[in-house]
Amino acid sequence: MKISILDDYQDAIRTLDCFATIGHHEVTVWNDHTSDVDVLAKRLEDTEALLLIRERTPITAPLLDRLGKLRLISQFGRVPHIDLEACTRRGVLVCSRTVPGQPSYATAELTWGLIIAALRRIPQETAALKAGLWQTPASMGQLLRGRTLGIYGYGRIGATVAGYGKAFGMHVMAWGRDESLQRARSDGCATPRTKAEFFESCDVFLCPTLCSPPLRIGELNSMSKDLSHIAPILRRYIPATSMFNMSGQPAMSMPLAWNRGGLPLGMMFSARLGDEATLFRLAAQLEQERPWRGKLPPICA
Repeated sequence: MKISILDDYQDAIRTLDCFATIGHHEVTVWNDHTSDVDVLAKRLEDTEALLLIRERTPITAPLLDRLGKLRLISQFGRVPHIDLEACTRRGVLVCSRTVPGQPSYATAELTWGLIIAALRRIPQETAALKAGLWQTPASMGQLLRGRTLGIYGYGRIGATVAGYGKAFGMHVMAWGRDESLQRARSDGCATPRTKAEFFESCDVFLCPTLCSPPLRIGELNSMSKDLSHIAPILRRYIPATSMFNMSGQPAMSMPLAWNRGGLPLGMMFSARLGDEATLFRLAAQLEQERPWRGKLPPICA
């Protein structure tokens, strides 16, 4: 069987013990990412079984229509990026497995690592040490103990991060659906009465500007009379930004990272209503620490 594995950025799949179970098949592993339908159709034209890593590559009807030999799509977790109706129509079996109650500990640990690095200014102190400096005033960090950690969406990962916060002596506040709030209360987390009260307790709220690579030109046909297809696409790509558009809270998107193709990856920050000053100060600090002037993508206006 011809098997293709997409988006294995770190070439980690070959190191797993379970990889040996498909070793006798013809397996192709792609370490880069592309959402170009023409490129994907060429790469996967002979593929019979497709293994995906999370939601990294959308499997759309136009792509499926060009994969005549495909019979199976498999991945771990949810499948909002796969057109299930198109798979059913073409006879492609989609297999996905989720484990109830088991969070992604890797995601939770990396999240906590970012929190510690930001407050204790570990990257700045590391850079100063490499430059021969020690304990400079600009690299003075802040304690986590006694601070408030806000968890928006108290799911499996959020609950795990909340546990890390408690271990560091932080005051944990959570917001989510009614069922999530009940779990948060039972775990000893504070739960405000309203969403507004939750955000009032946060100096800055951080979320990705986009949760997937940008839409290709023409993928979102806003001129269509039937707009029912637009809402689910927008929810998939920008699930958090619309919330601040409706609330009127100040927000900004900053290019703090870049993908392999040189395209900027936006990080969105929001502050309390009327507190634009905090965002301006934060923007100045971030631009000083991670300057983006002159970092233009290969194709730009």
